[in-house]
Amino acid sequence: MAAKILTAFGFQSASAVVDDVLHGYLSQRGRAAANARDVEKINRFADELNSEMQDVLAYQSLDHLWEER
Repeated sequence: MAAKILTAFGFQSASAVVDDVLHGYLSQRGRAAANARDVEKINRFADELNSEMQDVLAYQSLDHLWEER
């Protein structure tokens, strides 16, 4: 019975199920670790990035002064 269920889901054996589950789990952990590193980098440079963005927005708000009428 178990063999029929495994085959119905595309697995050849119970070890294939374990392999698939472990692969998914380890992949998810890797993505979570990479996301955590990305957030840490963003937070580390947040003040600098915010300052640059304020400069850009201030510059854009002055664009209308140079437009021809």
